[in-house]
Amino acid sequence: MGRIKGQDGDALDLAMGVLLWITCTKRQLTTSELQHALAVEQGVPKLDKENIPQVDDMVSVCAGLVVVDEESSIIHLVHYMTQDYFEARKKYWFPDAESNFTIICVTYLSFNYTFESGPCLTDEEFEARLQQNPLYNYAAQNWGYHAHAAATKLDQLILDLLKSDSKVFASSQALI
Repeated sequence: MGRIKGQDGDALDLAMGVLLWITCTKRQLTTSELQHALAVEQGVPKLDKENIPQVDDMVSVCAGLVVVDEESSIIHLVHYMTQDYFEARKKYWFPDAESNFTIICVTYLSFNYTFESGPCLTDEEFEARLQQNPLYNYAAQNWGYHAHAAATKLDQLILDLLKSDSKVFASSQALI
């Protein structure tokens, strides 16, 4: 962690974001899911493609702690002992993990340009939505868990999502 903490601001932020998501999520993420998670900005109603980090950058800033499984595109810690280390210390390294996940997931599901139209009417449209929005499935399935586990109350953010029937229906579609 010393090598990671010794990096400049942007590289350090990216590394800590990658390690946060790899260590504390409900399931392993693909590289594209993680790229989208790291690109979300709270309060911004759409994803800025300029914010999507490159996979090589996500791996390199983590100083040998993470690898990508070429077959599944899952990004994970290099060794189970590394996972055990972060699991045992996640409250130290990532004290606001659940709040951060809630903010990212709810913000993602609140994107106007994507989910304001409501649920997809065909399987093809739904598959296209999943492809274009890699974090959609994870966010829809897990935002409630993260909100419940969060130490910080995020009521207004969640209410803003739930006030939009079309966004709620679009989110619910990923649960089926």
